[in-house]
Amino acid sequence: MKKSILYVVGLVVLALLIILLIIFFGNGGVNTKDIINNTSYIENKAIVELKTANEKLDNLIVSEDIIKEMKNNAKKYSMKLSEVLADKDISSKDLYNISKAIEEKIVTKDTTLKEYYAKITGFRNVNAFIKFCEESFENIRKENKEQS
Repeated sequence: MKKSILYVVGLVVLALLIILLIIFFGNGGVNTKDIINNTSYIENKAIVELKTANEKLDNLIVSEDIIKEMKNNAKKYSMKLSEVLADKDISSKDLYNISKAIEEKIVTKDTTLKEYYAKITGFRNVNAFIKFCEESFENIRKENKEQS
């Protein structure tokens, strides 16, 4: 009798633990309600401004084009941050954010640009970041259609 009660209690605890893990890791560990700062729909393209996980970094602006390039493994987003920092065409904002993220140990110089985007916004991996952005873009398009 005691063994069966312990067995049932153990299964319930395990089930609760699994549910909590799914909830937490299902979105890459990010509280999605708090991450979106602003959205836009310009020239038939959705744009989202995401808050960074570290207040010392500027917010990240992501467009549908950026996510498409990431998914297609464009060279730019596969570059290591050390290569990005060496690029003479880097904006002062990107230079500041990347340098500060390295200084704060959020990323290293060996982190790729697409991994950097995910990490500074609090996502555990690039796939969760891309999925979140695509879902956000879809919601922005729906809102735009409703307003039209």
